[in-house]
Amino acid sequence: MPTIRDYLKELGEKSSSSSEDDAKVQKLMRMAGFPNCVVVMGVVYLEGKGTIKHPPSSIHQVAKMLAGLK
Repeated sequence: MPTIRDYLKELGEKSSSSSEDDAKVQKLMRMAGFPNCVVVMGVVYLEGKGTIKHPPSSIHQVAKMLAGLK
């Protein structure tokens, strides 16, 4: 059975994502301390919107960061 880290590593290496990926990453980010996180069409808004402190990031970049690859 794949782990969350395995899932994140795989997502970080892909060039596309699905609405299911959006929902999974949003849930993980909220559990990681970003309660306002919103993920829409592969774009992650950590504060619910883009801010100077937390600009929007691609779902792939966030997955790599969470998996410890970057």
